[in-house]
Amino acid sequence: MTVDHARELRERLTDARALCAALGLQVAPRGTPRQVVVCCPWHADRTPSCSVRVAKDGTIAVKCHGCGETADALGLIKQVRGLDSFPNVLREAADIASAPHLAEPIEHQVCNAEGSDDASDGDY
Repeated sequence: MTVDHARELRERLTDARALCAALGLQVAPRGTPRQVVVCCPWHADRTPSCSVRVAKDGTIAVKCHGCGETADALGLIKQVRGLDSFPNVLREAADIASAPHLAEPIEHQVCNAEGSDDASDGDY
């Protein structure tokens, strides 16, 4: 199911610097191994004000100290890539996480989760 995929992808995307590099975000020189600072993708930011860090639970947490926007790794991917649907965000996250097996069955599982016991009887 997509919820399981999202959880697994969040657990795989735990390197703030690598995630920002994969998204093409310029990392400011300041930061630590567990936290980087980038220009905010939610507003026109000339001075980096958005921190991307590893939270206590081990997942990525994003917070802009300029506009107040917060997100997780999937929210950052959605904003930077301009994606408009959750399955597209999961596909992009799976690509970044080098986990294509998490992107392949998304449509099939979403359809089956909606109540079809037999995948061959629907228009999926």
